[in-house]
Amino acid sequence: MPAYKRKPLDVEPSVKTALIVPDSQHGFRRVEDITQPGGYDWRPLHDRAACDVVLQAAELLEPDEIILLGDMLDLAPWSTRWTTDPSLRFTTNAATRELYAGFLRPLRVACPSARIIYLAGNHEERINKAILEKLDEAHGLRSADTLDGEDVLTVQNILALDSLDIEYLGPYGAAYWLFDDIRIQHGTRPGGETASAYLRNATSSRIWGHVHRLEMAQRKIQTPTGAKIITASSPGCLCRTDGAVPHAGGDFLDWQQGLGIVYLDEDGQTSQQLIPIQDGKAVIYGHTIKGNGTAEHAKKMTGLPF
Repeated sequence: MPAYKRKPLDVEPSVKTALIVPDSQHGFRRVEDITQPGGYDWRPLHDRAACDVVLQAAELLEPDEIILLGDMLDLAPWSTRWTTDPSLRFTTNAATRELYAGFLRPLRVACPSARIIYLAGNHEERINKAILEKLDEAHGLRSADTLDGEDVLTVQNILALDSLDIEYLGPYGAAYWLFDDIRIQHGTRPGGETASAYLRNATSSRIWGHVHRLEMAQRKIQTPTGAKIITASSPGCLCRTDGAVPHAGGDFLDWQQGLGIVYLDEDGQTSQQLIPIQDGKAVIYGHTIKGNGTAEHAKKMTGLPF
């Protein structure tokens, strides 16, 4: 596969834009079906149509930065906390291939000049936890031709992020400061009025994933230079919200799909915006974007016989 590098812009725009991409939890269930290739029906945990909406939004917005909030992989078979249903096992290769070939690579192609940051989520952390708890000899294992490179079993290597010029920011909990103004993390709080909880003692604006909910709240605080409005927001998720994703709790999931947009104007002021995705559709800049969620589209993008 070719390696992609972002290209420098010839002209700096007067307003900078960042696209915020929430948890997609790429993964699959394998359900026996002799009518399907290989004898299995591969049912995605991620919502292909919602993911395609984000790809089209990236092409429309041409953002300066793209922030992936983490939990882009589900990695259910790697969990050391929950019992894994047999239908979720032996799906990692398919999940990583679809995330790489069906989402990350098209995202880079659509935005060749953008800086792309991938934050580690608690689901990506499952790989490291599984290694430490079940196969500690693999921890720190490196390629035989170098002692200075990354560990062999890392998200960076598995997803070939260097080939796409995507920066991986870990470990889980690491923060990225967008436009030197907004603190972005995957998040640890449970869902439900999370924005208000984050704002309670905050001194800066915040964005997070993890909760799978669209939330936004604002608060005015006093600073040495005067009053300032800070914003806390969560752009929802890109995974399926119909119960397909393994989860704790009841049958009804109050999850919402969406994406976030952040603007930085000439005076250094930032503005956050949340865009809901409903039934594979979103409206941005007055344009209706409809995602392609078909298996045929996934086959074409990934080369996998789903």
